[in-house]
Amino acid sequence: EHVINSRLALVATLGGKATQTRMLVPPRYASSPPEEIPPLATPVIGFQLGAANTYKIWPAERFGELAARLLAWKPGLTIVLTGTAKESDLAQVVVTHCNDARVQDHCGGYSVESLPWLLRQLAMLVTNDTGTMHLAIALGIPTVSLFGLTSSAAIGPFQDLPLHRVVQASELDEQHLTKKERSNRAMLSISTDAVFELVTRHFAHLYPDAHPPAHRSIA
Repeated sequence: EHVINSRLALVATLGGKATQTRMLVPPRYASSPPEEIPPLATPVIGFQLGAANTYKIWPAERFGELAARLLAWKPGLTIVLTGTAKESDLAQVVVTHCNDARVQDHCGGYSVESLPWLLRQLAMLVTNDTGTMHLAIALGIPTVSLFGLTSSAAIGPFQDLPLHRVVQASELDEQHLTKKERSNRAMLSISTDAVFELVTRHFAHLYPDAHPPAHRSIA
């Protein structure tokens, strides 16, 4: 069962009334972005490189391989790297691997308050299981999300399902360990080939004319 349903069931048990399961963002994000959020050259695919726990992180080297292959596949593409300042080291791995101006490091550049305006410009987000993934889903941004020891069925996309694809690792033998004891071995089992194939297929399906919108409406 998805965690949204299980928690709403708990609320109902306590006497609360569930009205909807959709995640939403405040209406102010439907307005034009503030000046500190730069317009991005389109089309843009975002990479969310980090996560709260190591066992949720796909290696930065694999993100670098994916970026290089996507840029060769679609020369007009821009890759935007998102994350906190603490994830700048991961971004540097990707930037160094590609050595291409079409890869832009935005890690640490925005507060959570400003991040939705950046995400609205993305044609797609390739992401680990983390808060940015959930924010993109709430904004209606297509995602390809990568799950290792966490369950995509329990905490993955739960709305606008045609917009979202997931890769679920099969290496799950560390689930009995505590969060601090877990490694990212399950994430290592996700190949660059598998992610590249899913991203390109999903992108081509969503944007057959190769002209995604410059930003998404959240109305």
